[in-house]
Amino acid sequence: YPVRARDELTFHAFAGHTEGSRIDYVLHTADFVPLAATIDRKRSAAGYYPSDHYAVTAVLQVAQP
Repeated sequence: YPVRARDELTFHAFAGHTEGSRIDYVLHTADFVPLAATIDRKRSAAGYYPSDHYAVTAVLQVAQP
């Protein structure tokens, strides 16, 4: 997510909102190259969120020396 968007809220307080700014990040050193990132907004089969924050995931590749 190198470009800011209006719907990248990561803290939703169990309300499921999406509009707002992100506050959760995946940080890494220059030893890695980010290939992809997602904000996982899935609910459980019972309709519950596992946390008051959406999960933020990233796929990283080891950088070539």
